[in-house]
Amino acid sequence: PVVVTVVATKVTSVGATVNGTLTSLGSATTVNVFFEYGENTSYGSTTTPQTMSGTSEFSADITGLSPETTYHFRAVADGGEHGIGVGIDKTFTTTKPITPVVRSFPATGVTSSAATLNGNLLSLGAATAANVFFEYGETTAYGSNTTAQNMTATGVFSANLTGLKPGTNYYFRAKADGGAYGVATGADMTFTTLSLPVVSTTAATSVSYFTTTLNGNLLSLGTAATVD
Repeated sequence: PVVVTVVATKVTSVGATVNGTLTSLGSATTVNVFFEYGENTSYGSTTTPQTMSGTSEFSADITGLSPETTYHFRAVADGGEHGIGVGIDKTFTTTKPITPVVRSFPATGVTSSAATLNGNLLSLGAATAANVFFEYGETTAYGSNTTAQNMTATGVFSANLTGLKPGTNYYFRAKADGGAYGVATGADMTFTTLSLPVVSTTAATSVSYFTTTLNGNLLSLGTAATVD
């Protein structure tokens, strides 16, 4: 197959549309076309393949990119046993946003009653500072916020939660408030607190003047592999 990489369009601070043209199927009757993309010519990411049975232009929307960053991309046509055609490398640079850009990262340090929420302020946009925080709760209605942290430069941030319920699924997302320049919201993520072991006390037996046997029942190990 023969494929041509065409310039990217609709470039924003966090996304772009990449374009290509399948000019020949070679000896294949159908080919799967897609794009490789990344911050260097090792790429590392691909778009979802599209099956084509004739020559034509094609495109794919890419989202979740970092602002003010140059990305490399190229079109690819996979004809299976008939071989793979690759277009030349092209680049585009995402724009500087007006609104801050923030991303949610997975929670860490999860215990039965605590967790650390993590985020990354990717851009301040046109703001000189932004207040970053997390929304969290047992549903996507959230209901609780962490204390806001003021940031004047991009970078990672986190917040520690305590007093959580054991064995409970929590939702959270990072947010960045740029004041007059708007509020940015990261993707929703989840974590589940660890379950506690469950034990019950049962009646003492073999009671005599000086000795007795104390009894209990371990009903569940929770999320532990072993318990004492």
